[in-house]
Amino acid sequence: MRGILRKPREPSVIGIMLFSTLVVLAAADPPIHVVAIGLLLFLLHLFSFDTGFNAARRRDAATLLIVALINILPYALIVLLREGMVYIFGIILALSLLLIATIAYWIWPKNPWSYIIGSIVPALPALSLVSVFHLETKPIIAWLFYSVYIIAEAAYIESRLPFRNFNPWISTVLWMPAILIAYNYDPLLLLATIEPTLRFFYNSLKGPFKVAHDEIRRLGRRALLGTTLFTITTILILLVRQQ
Repeated sequence: MRGILRKPREPSVIGIMLFSTLVVLAAADPPIHVVAIGLLLFLLHLFSFDTGFNAARRRDAATLLIVALINILPYALIVLLREGMVYIFGIILALSLLLIATIAYWIWPKNPWSYIIGSIVPALPALSLVSVFHLETKPIIAWLFYSVYIIAEAAYIESRLPFRNFNPWISTVLWMPAILIAYNYDPLLLLATIEPTLRFFYNSLKGPFKVAHDEIRRLGRRALLGTTLFTITTILILLVRQQ
């Protein structure tokens, strides 16, 4: 276990996993025991992420299977204790997305689409949490809204990397469902979509605005800052609507 658990090297992994969990909790208003269990699961997923990611990159099936079992077993136990009273669609969706992302990265480790699809993996624990405790459908929709942003943001970054020839319009197209989700969930949530919408469209119409190799880390920091602001805005709106 000591060799499996470690702190993720990428701050974006910590950010996405934490932020997506906070978003669904803000939409769910869960009981305190769910928050406590969610924190333990969050730590397990967080500290085993790099081992699983590296195993997929090395195509190390044995290690990948061990990491998968360690992360799935707690949910199996919760399902048994709750006697199957879970949101089964959410569980199936989380497992399916995890499988698709793993296969994509396993087969095409350097393909930009593998990174884009894989960007959703740190957000999957939030979906699993609300699914096993069946915290209604609103948190699932909030998770979907946030996950669309994560995927579109990953596509936006891919279009700006100097060594990628990636169409910037892809990020804009991927982002469009988030606007529809926000409008149908709560029109006030459209406020959170303003900055990403303007940024994605501007990069598509005028760009792509490539960064130099020595500015890639700075691009990552700016992306994390933008994600933080987007997350805070989303959470505040969700909390206001909970009142």
